[in-house]
Amino acid sequence: MAGGGGGLRFSHVLNVRQTDADLIVAASKATATRVTQNTESGATADQVRFVGAIKHIDVDGDADALTQTVDDITQGLTGDMSKIVDFNESRDICGLAGLREGHVPGFENIATAVEQGIDGVAVNWRGFYDQKDISNADFQIWADRLQAVADSDEWETAMIEKGLALFIRVGDNFQTWVDGVIASTEELSREIGVDQ
Repeated sequence: MAGGGGGLRFSHVLNVRQTDADLIVAASKATATRVTQNTESGATADQVRFVGAIKHIDVDGDADALTQTVDDITQGLTGDMSKIVDFNESRDICGLAGLREGHVPGFENIATAVEQGIDGVAVNWRGFYDQKDISNADFQIWADRLQAVADSDEWETAMIEKGLALFIRVGDNFQTWVDGVIASTEELSREIGVDQ
């Protein structure tokens, strides 16, 4: 669905592809946040099944933010460690904190926020969802495919080369994890007044 945003994809799954076992759709933290905050025209997270997440390799990058930081126009930026691999080695940009439970391989010198006394873990995930009524067998087929990619030597090599941290959840484990993300996002959205 070139040019279609998350809402268009979500609506298409719910209204057109609800019984398509060959369907798998990209999802992210933003997907979970938008359905939690009711910005997808009444669509809710329980209308689909979240299949799995593996760390992605971003090909767009954050060129503007990186360039402005290197050129001292800005003093810092937030983003994936994978974006600063070369800059970290040259010391043009230095990581201040990792927002995950453990260290990112290759970035062991960067303390986590928790190690620095900040109670903060924020996973920037990308994953996939499927239509809610997919059979358990077809759901497991997709989960197994994602696990096979995550377990491959090629994926491990790509993760190390790109400075990516291990983040793999598939099948029911991922669905349970996303349910928790949605619950905490709902709570935070109510607290700060952005829940629509």
